[in-house]
Amino acid sequence: MSDTGGAAAMDRTLKHAMEPWLAGAGAFLFVIAAAAAAYPAFRADPFSGPGVLLILGLAVVSLMGVLGFGRIEAGGRTRDETGELLGALAEPAALASSRGKVLVANAAWREAGGPAGRLPGGRDAQALY
Repeated sequence: MSDTGGAAAMDRTLKHAMEPWLAGAGAFLFVIAAAAAAYPAFRADPFSGPGVLLILGLAVVSLMGVLGFGRIEAGGRTRDETGELLGALAEPAALASSRGKVLVANAAWREAGGPAGRLPGGRDAQALY
């Protein structure tokens, strides 16, 4: 079974996860939003109890946002890691879409499953589990 169609579509999705200009605009707006949220604390009294809590809370939320969104790869993936992982397995393994189309399969899967490009549906689907 060939993995050209599904894997190519999956590759295109991973490569274009985020455009650079969109990441820059998002970072700029993120800084503006954090500054606007901290403005009341700096205007009143940044060293009071509520001011310190607001500033610390914003710092923690901002750090979580930076760490969370910083995991997105700018250049995308350069190779088919899923195909390599499935190819390394000795037992039959495949990656299928939610509708049952087999996107990537290893040699043992193709040997055991035959040329079918789709997982069985209906009553036959229960036999897979």
